[in-house]
Order: sequence, then C-alpha cells, then structure tokens
Amino acid sequence: MQGRFAWEFIVDKVSQDATKAKLAGTTPLQPVERTFIRKDGTLVPMLVEDRLIYDPEGKVTGVRTTLHDMTNQKQMEEELRQARDIALESARLKSEFLANMSHEIRTPMNGVIGMTGLLLDTNLDPEQRAFAETIQASATRS
Repeated sequence: MQGRFAWEFIVDKVSQDATKAKLAGTTPLQPVERTFIRKDGTLVPMLVEDRLIYDPEGKVTGVRTTLHDMTNQKQMEEELRQARDIALESARLKSEFLANMSHEIRTPMNGVIGMTGLLLDTNLDPEQRAFAETIQASATRS
C-alpha cells in the first residue's frame, strides 16, 4: 500500500476505466448529476464536473473532479415546481368557475332578452315600450 491512497482501493473497475477514457480523450467531459449517500443514509444530489490537468508541455497528467452540492438548488426547483402546479390549478379552477358563472348568467339573460322581444310585439303604452326597448338595447350592446 506504499505510495497509494486508501481511496484507490475502493474505486471500482468501471470508474477506473472511465478515468482512463477521460485521460485518453475518448470520453467527453460533461457535468453529470449523481446522488450520493451520506453515512447517516440521507441522499445528497451532487453535480460532478471533471477537468483535465495538463503539464507545462500540454500533456494530460490527470483529471480534477469537483463535486457541487445541489441540495439547495434541487429544493428550490421543487418549490418552483410546486408553485407552478398550484398556479396552474388555480388558473384551471378560475377558468372553470368563470365558465360556470357565464353559463349561469347567460341562461336566464337569454330568457329575459327573448321575453323582451315578445313584449315589444304587444301593445304597450309609450313608457312601457321605452322600458322594454332599454332592456333590449342593453342586452345587444357589445
């Protein structure tokens, strides 16, 4: 074990092969989200970013891996998702309410408008006719 770090013994073959591919330039270095488990069992979302290390001659000598804890970002994303879902549900309920209210108002108003038309076809005194015409004019304005 002389000259080796303890963590080298827990790195599995897949990880070693992946590192070799990165060093050889056959694997693109892209940030990857991974979930890690703490000793207490809690899950931690992490962003894993690799960068190549070069010597003064420009030869790749290693890979530097940086881990970024994304717990707060994931929590904010979840809160935003929940807020969006609540807003969408609120908009849906508002739309449904307005559609129902529109129907509830339109139905009796159509009856009033129809009856006003019939009323205007009868013999009315001038004051009654003025009232009925006001109802009809109000109903047909945009």
